[in-house]
Amino acid sequence: KQWYQRRVRVFFHDPTEKPVTFFHLLKLFQNETVTMKDKTLISEHYDEIIFTEPTSLMYPLLINTKPIDPSFSQHHHNFEEVERKTFTAIVESRRKIKTEISELSARIKSQKEAYQVLKQEVKELEQEQAKT
Repeated sequence: KQWYQRRVRVFFHDPTEKPVTFFHLLKLFQNETVTMKDKTLISEHYDEIIFTEPTSLMYPLLINTKPIDPSFSQHHHNFEEVERKTFTAIVESRRKIKTEISELSARIKSQKEAYQVLKQEVKELEQEQAKT
């Protein structure tokens, strides 16, 4: 089973925009994240580059784009579904963690109370022994 991590660098037409570097994992085998279709391995990863304050040169380039050939924009994975499942998993994990924290806090409180009772009993026994 082989995989390679490849560095990808994206340069922009606007020289004031810094290039963006990211790493892509190239997988050469089938597993749960890599599917096989017509003897072709498909491993997709969705990412976005968001320009929060594009320069005056970059803004028209981002707005006035040519339509993409639909065959290039079709994905084999439904990324909206992946995002929904991921969000649901995060919400469920947070709920589970809150429940565990509540249960452990209750156990800690109970143990502290038991410790105080035992501490008081030890103190009383020491006082009785000191009297004799």
